[in-house]
Amino acid sequence: MLTERMRLSLICFLIYPIIAGFVTQIGLLAGPVAAAYNLSIVEATAKFGMLTGGFFAGTFAAYFLFDHIGMRSAVIVYSLAIICSSIGLLFVESNISLTILLGILGLMLGISTCIAGVVIGSIWEGKRRESLFIGLDASYHVGGLLFPFATTYILVRDLPWEYCLVIVASLAVFIALLSLRSSFNFETVSEEVSSEEEKTEWSVGVVITAVVLFLVISAKYFVILWLPLYSQGSLSLAVDESAKLMSVMFSMALVGTIGGMYLVSKIKLLYFICSALFTGFLSCLFISQVEAYQALLYVSALFGLAISVLYNVFVVHGLSYVSYPTHKHVSLIIVASGLAAAITPVCSSFVVEWFGTPLAAIYAAAVLYIVAILLLVLNDRFVTGSAHNKLA
Repeated sequence: MLTERMRLSLICFLIYPIIAGFVTQIGLLAGPVAAAYNLSIVEATAKFGMLTGGFFAGTFAAYFLFDHIGMRSAVIVYSLAIICSSIGLLFVESNISLTILLGILGLMLGISTCIAGVVIGSIWEGKRRESLFIGLDASYHVGGLLFPFATTYILVRDLPWEYCLVIVASLAVFIALLSLRSSFNFETVSEEVSSEEEKTEWSVGVVITAVVLFLVISAKYFVILWLPLYSQGSLSLAVDESAKLMSVMFSMALVGTIGGMYLVSKIKLLYFICSALFTGFLSCLFISQVEAYQALLYVSALFGLAISVLYNVFVVHGLSYVSYPTHKHVSLIIVASGLAAAITPVCSSFVVEWFGTPLAAIYAAAVLYIVAILLLVLNDRFVTGSAHNKLA
């Protein structure tokens, strides 16, 4: 029998594969959506801006939501909304209905990231809490690794593209069942923390960390959104071959996250982050140079190591700049991530449309990685937090 703590942890670890299943497959689904709704590829990709825009709105709304609704109720509503909205995609025929349902899905995904953060932060402490936060990133990569296989199976057999998202949403059924068997009987904020929140300590280091995360998430989605379309268009790869690029990418991301859990205990966290970001920069340059499918698989694997660094690593790094971290610091970093995910489909579509090739989005990602590295180095060189030297 699962204990209450194990059930709650399992809920959190199921939330992240769902996020990956919806967000990371936009590049694979843009073509089928364009065909189904008579849109251009650029318009179809931008349409998913409602999904990522809703994600940002959800991360922002969650800051206030939990003051008025219990965590158990929030999880149940989240699960039902994910399931119903995904099934609803099977029956809509208008662009407006598609837009609304994608927005609802994105809103729920954004709220769910905060649910996972609050729950893990409340029921675990110390090093175990830090390990589980990084473990959430690993569960995200599991979703990014597994769901493209299901998507490939569906698309190559000319089944409705909506099935790809319904399969992802099926995980929400397990979350709903677990939440019904859980009491969520824990204190999310102690009196001691509440008193500290009244005098929240802010550091430029926290703000810059949030800005860097915004750049990194933007760069990641520039590649994820447009690499499948670039490979299918410029390199004439089949759908199943471009889907394999995503699977290889996320399998290596999972390996990188697991390895990162060990590395961060041995080296300075900043070195780990910068190494991953520089790997992302090199990967973007290599993508533009290779033409053979096998070589592109290797480059995708390399890029997977770069995206193994997700926002939970940045949360740990950003909080090292303050003596008394609060949920406000965490919220700022999460919102920066959500904002990047929200605007990337639209911004990347403008870049591709302006230059006339998906390769422009890959080059833009390379620039974002370099800027992010420079900001991190300058931040560490000139900004000192009271707890930074001790925790970094």
